[in-house]
Amino acid sequence: MTDRAWIEAALTSARPQALGALARYFRDLDLAEEAFQDASLRALKAWPENGPPRDPTAWLIFVGRNAALDATRRRSKQTTLPPDEVLSDTDDASGGLAEQLDHTHYRDDVLRLMFICCHPELPPAHQIALALRIVSGLPVHRIARAFLVGDTAMEQRLTRAKQRIASARAEVPFEAPDAEERAARLTSVTAMLYLVFNEGYSTASAAEAERGQLCDEAIRLARLLLRLFPDDPEVMGLTALMVLQHARTAARFAEDGSIILLEDQDRTRWSRPMIAEGLALIDKAMRRRRPGAYQIQAAIAALHARAARAGDTDWAEIALLYGALEQLQPSPVITLNRAVAIAKLQGPEAALAMIEPLAQPLAGYFHFHGLRGGLLQQLGRNAEARTAFDQAIALAGTAAEAAHIRIHLDRLAEPVARKKVRAGVGPPVGYSSSRRRYHPPTRSTAMSDPASQPVVTGVTPYLSVRDASAASKFYQKAFAAEELARMPAEDGKRLMHCHLRINAGSLMLSDPFPEHGHPLEAAQGYVLHLQVDDADAWWQRAVDCGAEITMPIGVMFWGDKYGQLRDPFGVTWSIGGPNK
Repeated sequence: MTDRAWIEAALTSARPQALGALARYFRDLDLAEEAFQDASLRALKAWPENGPPRDPTAWLIFVGRNAALDATRRRSKQTTLPPDEVLSDTDDASGGLAEQLDHTHYRDDVLRLMFICCHPELPPAHQIALALRIVSGLPVHRIARAFLVGDTAMEQRLTRAKQRIASARAEVPFEAPDAEERAARLTSVTAMLYLVFNEGYSTASAAEAERGQLCDEAIRLARLLLRLFPDDPEVMGLTALMVLQHARTAARFAEDGSIILLEDQDRTRWSRPMIAEGLALIDKAMRRRRPGAYQIQAAIAALHARAARAGDTDWAEIALLYGALEQLQPSPVITLNRAVAIAKLQGPEAALAMIEPLAQPLAGYFHFHGLRGGLLQQLGRNAEARTAFDQAIALAGTAAEAAHIRIHLDRLAEPVARKKVRAGVGPPVGYSSSRRRYHPPTRSTAMSDPASQPVVTGVTPYLSVRDASAASKFYQKAFAAEELARMPAEDGKRLMHCHLRINAGSLMLSDPFPEHGHPLEAAQGYVLHLQVDDADAWWQRAVDCGAEITMPIGVMFWGDKYGQLRDPFGVTWSIGGPNK
């Protein structure tokens, strides 16, 4: 291993403990970050010459602390330093620091650092981003790519998150927590880690490596947490759950990026070392006889992992485990998952009866409509299945999810398509009866002028904006959108949904409906991409209509033109096209 490689590995490993200790020492997250960065730069210079220190973490804390104090004195010049109790106990640097480097403090420091990132004032997306930046040390540009936003937007998100924490500093304790408080913090930390994992696990395809790496980082942090709390069964369960799910990564997507369902995956491509780790962890956790939600979910994943073939899956045990999870954490989503097991055991009719009461609470949930459509299709109720699949596509979060549902729709439409061909009418655009696959339109279908109106395909984002009717008019003017349908709400003032066709895709808009789970914040944190033949012309058109430039359009390293705008309704758009 080269000097650079082992130093980078040492810094990555030491970061949570060192940064946590510095945050406790200075009671200032930004100052702690600066101190750690300064210490890391000095390590890059000193360690290759002098060799690694006996305890890299202690070295980084000691050097970072002294560097930060020196920098503070230089900045203050003639100004007297704050009282010792504000910065730290500076009476006996070596003795005090040795006491602060006790392993018990290490554990509390790391937990405290994670807990700060889980501050309840922060929305989940900000918690994840802050944890990846502060605890993991990922560069801003990598986090931005994982969230599909620009570097500037992510930098602003992190800055706002830190400002919220700073404004609530009195509520962010830096002292060592007691046992009860530590348990409460641990619950928040495990929830945040699972959010990070799911952010990566829900990638649209295997090609999105940047987002997929979030799974690796979440597992790394979970293993760190497990070293701090080796006897906690829920930490074991969380780690087991993540490694068992991540073990299937190589088999989850086909070469064309389409989703491969669990029952159709090539199980020889599953990672056996990760499965062995997960099975050992969940077996150990279950022996503690303190069941929890993560343990039950990990036990379900373990049953799938232990099945050599899909037909060997113990669905009866899975149904029982979901029943136990329902009692522990009542949720319509858990009931929906149990219905999958019931369908395997008792057939689609029993499962359909089980999920029908979930129609209202899960009206905006993609997987509800996808499962309902599949069950209806199995029962031969094709017209109802088609309606359910259409609702699922409107709610799809990724192109891969939409394409998977489109396959089912194509299978339903296949007999109709054949009849139309015999009557002299061609099949739908992109339809291939031989492969039963849906192929999105080629680049030639992109807009060449504002008057073109291509077909609707692919994923349909569903955004809540401040004034859906005004937003529809803006998109018609700025992007030559065509309004396909609108549904007014019962109050006659708001739009329940407005369906637009834009370029080779579509967009659903809604006014805010907090009572139905459609808050105004839903549009923030996402980027909608418009691929066109003349990026400059469409860019200027959007700007002339009132869009705000957040990233000037220019030629990117991959050769195409690309830029980002924020429209008057808070939605971020990226516009790209060939560099003519």
